[in-house]
Amino acid sequence: SLREGDKKFATSPSGLRYIDLREGDGTKVPKRGDVVVVDWVGYTAGYQAKKIESTRETDAPFTFTVGSGEAIPAFDEAVLTMGKGGVKRIEIA
Repeated sequence: SLREGDKKFATSPSGLRYIDLREGDGTKVPKRGDVVVVDWVGYTAGYQAKKIESTRETDAPFTFTVGSGEAIPAFDEAVLTMGKGGVKRIEIA
């Protein structure tokens, strides 16, 4: 849960909730058709969230072409506003 002083989630027009935890290099923002390489960690919802998958534990980052259907729509949307090296927390309902 968020504590006082924590960043609050923003909500995109599609309903994706996100927080930019670290801004990336704003000069290298991907666009549809670009191949991106991301690390991600997935958790279940709720107070006692359980880790369900992590590319950090497999040493195999996830590589996909933005907008091609290779990733879930939330990943496509999230990376389109991230620069290289950025870290974003997203919540998918």
